[in-house]
Formats: sequence, C-alpha cells, structure tokens
Amino acid sequence: MNPRFMRNGLLMLVLVMGVSALLYTWLGSSTTPVTRPYSGPDSFLMDVEKGEIAKVVQQGETLSVFKVPFTPTDTEPDYTVTIANVLTQVQQDIAEAAGRGAVAAPTFDPKPAPDNSWIGLVLTGLLPLIIIGGFIYFMMR
Repeated sequence: MNPRFMRNGLLMLVLVMGVSALLYTWLGSSTTPVTRPYSGPDSFLMDVEKGEIAKVVQQGETLSVFKVPFTPTDTEPDYTVTIANVLTQVQQDIAEAAGRGAVAAPTFDPKPAPDNSWIGLVLTGLLPLIIIGGFIYFMMR
C-alpha cells in the first residue's frame, strides 16, 4: 500500500473525528431548560408555598426544581432557578415558604458546583485550532 495514501487517510480520519467531537459538544449542550424567578409572583417560592414542589437540587447558583408528582427515576428538572449568589439561604427560604402555605417542605439536596474541567477547556479551545491547522497543512501539501 502507498505510505502517502495511509498518511493522508489517517490525517483525514483525525480531522473527521475532531469535527465530530466538536459538533457533539456544541449540539449536546444546546438544550436550554425552562427558567423561573426565585421570588415574586409566579415564582419558585410561590410554588413551594402552594405545595407543588417535590425536590430541589442546588448546584452553585442554580436550583433544579422537580414538581409533584416526582419519581426517583426523574433526571430532567421541570425548571431551573438562578439565585443571586451562593450565600442566599435557600433551605431557610424554602422552609419559610412551606410554613406560610402549611405544606410539607420539599426535599433539598445541595451538591457541589459543577467543575469546569481542563478536558472541556481543551476540547472547546485547543481542538478547533488543531483541526484548522491540520486542514491547512493537508491543503498545502
């Protein structure tokens, strides 16, 4: 077999895989969940007061809210809420809102904020440069 053909074929395979990885990253993160305000009319705390919330998961400044009826197999929240800062006393506000509505407080599950790993930064920052450089190198030959 021709070694030049193998080298060019391998380069094209790497380029196609890189473009596929970029498309997967961009298209996979394009879903935007429904958002609601934290307080005020038609807000998260009003839903807690009405007893419509089953579970709340806090990750950093984002609350993922699961409405009633909730099953443990539910993975996608019904909506999300962005709070002003991490110092907001979410659990205390939930308990007060549930007390005003005379309903049971929903389950509150705080989790650590998602980590922006170096792999994600490399994929979104360095990989496009490598792909473009590889394409230019391939075209110049």
